[in-house]
Amino acid sequence: MDTKLIILCYSLTFLLGFLWGLSELLSRYREIKLILYSRNALLYLFINGMASVLVYYFIPKLNISFGVFTQNEWGKIILAGLSAMFILRSSFFSYHDKDSNKAINVGISTILQVFLDSAERSFDREHSTNKLKQVSLVMKDIDFTKAEKNLSVICLNLMLNVSTEEQKKLGESVKNLSQDMDPLAKSIALGIILEQVTGVELLKQAVECLGLSIKITPEKIDVFQQLGQLEKNLK
Repeated sequence: MDTKLIILCYSLTFLLGFLWGLSELLSRYREIKLILYSRNALLYLFINGMASVLVYYFIPKLNISFGVFTQNEWGKIILAGLSAMFILRSSFFSYHDKDSNKAINVGISTILQVFLDSAERSFDREHSTNKLKQVSLVMKDIDFTKAEKNLSVICLNLMLNVSTEEQKKLGESVKNLSQDMDPLAKSIALGIILEQVTGVELLKQAVECLGLSIKITPEKIDVFQQLGQLEKNLK
């Protein structure tokens, strides 16, 4: 086989394995930017791609035959990509852990799960940091007592696919916000709860739509500033 054709076949095989891994991560995390900026996620994708390359290499070496799939290079590429996906996610055996009362799988999938868990923690940290900044800007001038009901109702009515159970959980989360919390903290917490359903952009538009009806009045702003100054003086 021509050298250029060999390189092309191996490259396509790697790409197929890479894309299988990427589709799995996208189904979990839905934000490709987070995936491409995470070292653990990229390593996970690289392992998927290299596994496909190894399977492609061993198909002719071990005389593996799967009918029409192994009669041409395109079939071998597809077979290698699919086979690597199943091999990497397989377990040799499982045992029941009495302490955790869970079935623990032992195999290559266990190693991959380490990278997945690490990538997930990395995604959560970055995602949470970005969302906190965005929600804080949207909710910084919002009066919780005014927005608690009005903003929640607007956001839920805008979202047509929110189930009754999700609405109930959201309502309970809002009610469970501590009365002892700082007013600004409660407003931000309300924004974080609603953002999980609406997203930042829709939350921002809902806040802008309600306008002054949910904003902190100038009198309250003066009181907050005086309280803040008093705390500084006491320190």
